[in-house]
Amino acid sequence: MLKCAFCGDDIERGTGKVKILKEGKVVPLCSMKCEKNMFKLKRIPRKIKWTAAFRAAKEMRMATAAKTEEKITKKSKK
Repeated sequence: MLKCAFCGDDIERGTGKVKILKEGKVVPLCSMKCEKNMFKLKRIPRKIKWTAAFRAAKEMRMATAAKTEEKITKKSKK
């Protein structure tokens, strides 16, 4: 199964589009929404709330915030 290059969702067989760029890179896309956001609007998936990349980045931010909070509490207890 292919994953959409923009949103990260699975693409069912027989659906979606596959764009081939001049460099020879293959870019699978699930919908026109993803295609427009990637090529026409030139958006970054990490900054769009409905993408998997945004959710992953958010989890990373939450994890690092928790680690820094732990360090602060450990220092204050000493």
